[in-house]
Amino acid sequence: MRRQWRYGAFALVAGMTLSLLATAPPPPAPIPRPLAEGGRQSLDRRARDHVGGNGYWTKDRLRRAFRGGERAKDGSGPVVDIDDPKLSGYKLGEGKMGEGYNFAGIPQIGTFFFRTGPVSTAQVHTCSGAVVNSPSGTIVISAAHCWYGVNAQSIVFIPQFTLVHGRPQAPYGVWEMSGTKIYIDPRYGKGSGNGVAYDVAILTAAPNVANQTIQDVAGGLDMAIDSATQLSEVEIVGYPESDSSDHTYTTAYPRHCRNATTTYTEAGAKFFDIACTGMAAGISGGPWLVRDQSNSWKIVAITGGGQDGGGYTDDESVGVPMTANVSALIRKAERFEPGEGRDWSQARLMAAGDFGAVESSDDLVVTWLDGKSDLYLGSGNVKSPFMGVKRVWEDAASSLRMITTADLDGSGRDDLVTLSWDGSVHLIQDPGSGSRRRLHLNRNDPLTWVNARQIVGGDFSPDGDRKKDDLLVVWADGTTSVYLHVSKHGLSKDHRWPIGGLAGLKGSAGGKDGPLAGGVKGPITAGNFGGGSLTDVMVVGRGKDGRTRAWLITDDPPKGGLPVYRITEYDLEAAGIDPADVVATAAGNFDDKATTSDVMIGTRNAGLYALSGVSVGKTPTRGDLTTVVAPQ
Repeated sequence: MRRQWRYGAFALVAGMTLSLLATAPPPPAPIPRPLAEGGRQSLDRRARDHVGGNGYWTKDRLRRAFRGGERAKDGSGPVVDIDDPKLSGYKLGEGKMGEGYNFAGIPQIGTFFFRTGPVSTAQVHTCSGAVVNSPSGTIVISAAHCWYGVNAQSIVFIPQFTLVHGRPQAPYGVWEMSGTKIYIDPRYGKGSGNGVAYDVAILTAAPNVANQTIQDVAGGLDMAIDSATQLSEVEIVGYPESDSSDHTYTTAYPRHCRNATTTYTEAGAKFFDIACTGMAAGISGGPWLVRDQSNSWKIVAITGGGQDGGGYTDDESVGVPMTANVSALIRKAERFEPGEGRDWSQARLMAAGDFGAVESSDDLVVTWLDGKSDLYLGSGNVKSPFMGVKRVWEDAASSLRMITTADLDGSGRDDLVTLSWDGSVHLIQDPGSGSRRRLHLNRNDPLTWVNARQIVGGDFSPDGDRKKDDLLVVWADGTTSVYLHVSKHGLSKDHRWPIGGLAGLKGSAGGKDGPLAGGVKGPITAGNFGGGSLTDVMVVGRGKDGRTRAWLITDDPPKGGLPVYRITEYDLEAAGIDPADVVATAAGNFDDKATTSDVMIGTRNAGLYALSGVSVGKTPTRGDLTTVVAPQ
């Protein structure tokens, strides 16, 4: 389908190099391959060498937070098989009931470091915490009494921290807590019993320098809500903040103990109570674990209660149960306002895709005028569609003409596809998983793509495979074509799209005299707007009559094995959006209906709107429109 006009601008260059091209045919189009499957993400080297905490923490400052520590040395992997007499050799679920043991720890549990003011040089190591599985992948749970009334600054959390032979080890990285915001139930510290029933704190960890979340790297633990407080076996874990005089416990390693629990009551609230030796101050905030039917650990409580430092005594501990209040606190911590910290008048490009933040909910990639790109993590709730943001690029986006999403490598997760001003097309594979692998897709045919203006990923193939591995291209003359099954063939051959071309579109706005018969000129996005088997397209732009409107191009039942496409005008103004103000669109699944019929709309006045349930035959209302970022 490559037409002669695409090469016209390069006739001189092409003529000069004709003899070379005749003797050296272009290489075949590269075919994307899925990244190797794996479980928890390995820690990126950049992240391993980085120590967070608003630029304050250094390896030696971490070391000085421990008495007697030697000069810090990087940990290069999980701490296993350590030859240290301080270790017991008993892992979780092992050892005598009621007896505490020092052990090498697990990645989901760690300890905190902070300083007591923005200019303080006092380094503090105290309390324990655990990574909780959550949509954002950022949640760390601890005890409120560790943080209530404390001017903690430069807080970092280190999963599976150990002090092996006096040298600090951080095999899963040093994670900076986002700002200094710590979420504590307002009832804590007030009223009867000082609110000890609410002795839970939620902190959020910022992504590391490789844009991985703490849950990506260390994994997380699920919570068991409203568990009975009398159980036959519970395992508690925590980090003592000092060494015992009789060498029972040490600050160098976490400690664990299992035993039956009883119910402890204070101020009308019920707590877990457990008898375990050597579980000293510092274990506060550490999780209380039980095994579920799949043999996975779940958190039923955290060490807290505020009774004598949370541990009550070294040999008896009190646990605050996981309840709906804790879940609500986590939701509050994950609540996100995308308009804060960013000037949306600087937004250039948008694309929606499934990068894995929340199962069956899409995320939004936004590029900015300063060259940066951010990934807004979808929440699954179109009324509050995002729950966090991760940086994708620092400075590469300024060279981009267009971005889209598609599963071009067949991995089951969306990839990010970019079109640069020089015509180069790149694939960034599975960016939601922390990958940064880039593949140049059209190095075999760069001249053709200089005339590409827009790209849209989707399933445009009539073979019924339901794979989102096709790439639709809008060319400089407004015509469109599609590359089918890029995961199998690369960008080797394009085909006319729709079949018969834009002038052949069915419907009241179709035909050779239809508004788009002269080509697509305006923002375009792909979604499911007609209920058919193939990907549909929304176009916002000027028609032949000069008016700016929106149209839906949807597939009808196929004829003779070929798809039939219909064009229908869509009334954006009925939802309160002037089509002339639209500068960017991105369709995806931003609600709980498992369709890609919600459209993010960026406008000239720096507003961002979510229009839910876009569909042929349905006139939108203002009730379908949610203001995500208020216009300026």
